[in-house]
Amino acid sequence: MTWHCAICGRKQRLASVARGRLQRLGLAGHPGLFVCMGQEGYADYVFGFRAGPSYDLFNLFHELAHAAEFGPDAFRARTLGGRFVFRMKMVQILYHMVPQQNTMGSTMRELRTFAHQYQLMRLAGCKMGEAAFFGRAVRFLVEFMPDWCFVPGRCDEEKAAFCVQQAQSFYRSLEPCESLSRLVGWLDKTARRLKRLGAGTENTPQNRAQSNRKALRLDKDGQWQAV
Repeated sequence: MTWHCAICGRKQRLASVARGRLQRLGLAGHPGLFVCMGQEGYADYVFGFRAGPSYDLFNLFHELAHAAEFGPDAFRARTLGGRFVFRMKMVQILYHMVPQQNTMGSTMRELRTFAHQYQLMRLAGCKMGEAAFFGRAVRFLVEFMPDWCFVPGRCDEEKAAFCVQQAQSFYRSLEPCESLSRLVGWLDKTARRLKRLGAGTENTPQNRAQSNRKALRLDKDGQWQAV
């Protein structure tokens, strides 16, 4: 088997697993849900499976969880050109715009997002213990968050322990199915905006049909359809 065939096989298996998980959430056939295997993050109202070189279910559910964390009431304020809007104060240093952090607000947003992600993954039938999930999630924060220096703790281990505790507290404060309700509300708002914009509009899933990042949607029968 060539490396190309191995990658294609893995993507097919991942697509099959994702289909089952999203069906279990009752999202099959939702007109506001679009995904893309090769995409990183959220763009053109499409949720991606990729983060850096890796693509997996964890990444997809993290993007879905950002939508749940923002919630439908913030849809207009938290989307621009089909992307999430993360509010950070920016300053110019040597001709480059970089985030200016003076609180741990970005990390706290991510911890709330991880709480929603864990609830969504549990509702979707994913088998991952709470400690294992939040331990993996916080390892991401240690490497990438620009406000990590503001997290309480004398070293990365203490900061990570604080973050795990906060994320678990956020998760336990959620009402049953709260994350799914907020996500569905976001997707409802997405569907209405896309209907208003029209299929040929820039920054929409349908406008990517000729690119190598075609969006997929899950039809009501649980089958992937290219948009």
